[in-house]
Amino acid sequence: VVKIGTKPPVYTLTTSRGTFRYSQVATMSASAYCPCKICCGPKANGITKSGKKAGYGVVAVDPKVIPLGTQFYIEGYGPAVAADIGSAIKGNRIDLCFETHQEALNFGRRKIQVYILVVN
Repeated sequence: VVKIGTKPPVYTLTTSRGTFRYSQVATMSASAYCPCKICCGPKANGITKSGKKAGYGVVAVDPKVIPLGTQFYIEGYGPAVAADIGSAIKGNRIDLCFETHQEALNFGRRKIQVYILVVN
């Protein structure tokens, strides 16, 4: 039972990139991509599902689980926004965008901590 008018608790995360307010933290399976045709297919144009330019700080999510526009702090990556989707990104998975194909390859796949930020 949730009392009407109550808000979820807000926590603080202090990093080398600043202090962030978050409401939830989750461990997610992460992969990486870049805006190239190898990662995104022959019709890739560098524009995400939300219309934002693909690049560092953009992540692909399953919009049934995480709404587009959600802001994050991701350990080992930094601040990010859910601005893209991917056919293989389902459930508790996230795909981090990098500027170059080599950076995406270097990241590979791993489990990461994802902080869902409170924005006001």
